[in-house]
Amino acid sequence: MTEPGGTSMSTTTRRQSLERAQTTVLKPKQKLQLSWRSLSYEVKLRKSTKQILSGVSGHASPGEVLAIMGSSGAGKTTLLNVLSGRANRGATRGEVTVNGHAVRDRDAFRRVVAFVTQDDLMLETQTPREVLQFSAALRLPNSLSAAARASVVEAIILVLHLEKAADTVVGTPDKGGISGGERKRTNIGAELVTNPSLLFVDEPTSGLDAFTAAQVMATLKELAATGKTVASTIHQPASEIFETFDNLMLLHQGTVAYFGKADASLDHFGSLGVRCPPHHNPADFLVNTLMRQARDAHHGPTYMPRLTPDRP
Repeated sequence: MTEPGGTSMSTTTRRQSLERAQTTVLKPKQKLQLSWRSLSYEVKLRKSTKQILSGVSGHASPGEVLAIMGSSGAGKTTLLNVLSGRANRGATRGEVTVNGHAVRDRDAFRRVVAFVTQDDLMLETQTPREVLQFSAALRLPNSLSAAARASVVEAIILVLHLEKAADTVVGTPDKGGISGGERKRTNIGAELVTNPSLLFVDEPTSGLDAFTAAQVMATLKELAATGKTVASTIHQPASEIFETFDNLMLLHQGTVAYFGKADASLDHFGSLGVRCPPHHNPADFLVNTLMRQARDAHHGPTYMPRLTPDRP
């Protein structure tokens, strides 16, 4: 049976269910604008201190994906840890605000944010549905009925396009099980059960092929479309993934080389006399440009000047 216009009933039903999940179960209770200014972070070593972040400023907005890019060791994951309150081994300076107010109550802040780590801790004998059910049982209040918890789990399965894999064991990469992209989406789903307003995601595409990586990033884009604020680190993505970013923060040696609209980054570098060759991956070009300048020490410091972040 088909709907008028030739659309199958199953497709129409799924679309309606998806819209219902996005506007009810996963719609954030409040929209959060996260901003940070002059953020620095250093850790103590045995005989000295190491500056990991220095004077980093930027913001992440509701309904948008902020991509944090840079070479290995640039400070990407450290920045996520500092912003989310997970970094507690070093000394932090600077200002972090949510909707214009300083973050003072870290416990209250953690209740409205979620952090998706690069590595998952799922049991290989569980299925994605069981992973989500376990997370819901641990994190959702006891006052919530079993039926309500089940509704949350099913909504997440639908939103993350996990229906076909929901009852397949997670397994391991060498012994079979769900795919790498399904593992990543299940890992994200385990953090979505509390319906966070702000989602930090660390390297969601690591270890994935280009097609699967694009699927995972499309999922984050869909989550942002519900009104969530999404900030994700990512290491030199494919061109098609780069084009989906709303805003871009380019880190280099713990400082900001660029912050602004992702689609304006090449024009900015071009205005400085460094132009991306035709048909070249913009992400590779941006990161490699900074790395080449870092190696070119005999010409002195020639790092790209940072852009002043737009004030929210």
